Amino acid sequence: MVHQSTNAQSWLIKQIEGRTTPQYDFSAAASVSSQPLLPQLQCCGVNNYTDFQQATLWQNNKSSNAVVPEACCKLEGDPRNFLPEDPSCPSRPSQENSYYLTGCLSRLHENTFYYLTPMLSVAICLGTLQLILITLSFYMCRAISKALKVATVD
Repeated sequence: MVHQSTNAQSWLIKQIEGRTTPQYDFSAAASVSSQPLLPQLQCCGVNNYTDFQQATLWQNNKSSNAVVPEACCKLEGDPRNFLPEDPSCPSRPSQENSYYLTGCLSRLHENTFYYLTPMLSVAICLGTLQLILITLSFYMCRAISKALKVATVD
């Protein structure tokens, strides 16, 4: 699990480094998949906002004083509009106006484990129900077989 987590983390960081722009040019697949997740997961970057410091497209195209993308800020209205509640958030992120210290990888882990227990419970219940029904069908076939034998003997 740790090895897979490290691979996922490395891949996500490479995607941020190579394909993130402040204008949210959604032509890159990673931007399409990751930028809308930031407001939904209430996170910023893979580990935190410092992941954007190595993002070359972000660094080359951001406004001069921006520290984080708008998607890392607490947003008002429709999250797809990337409109920060606090207009100063991209240049001065804080815990009050953004999620700049919260990494998306940890949020994904939290959400996965949050839903994992109910999903496993349902899977175990369905598997148990299937085993019970299979066992009952064998008993029913056996009972029918015995009944047919008795009927043919008479």
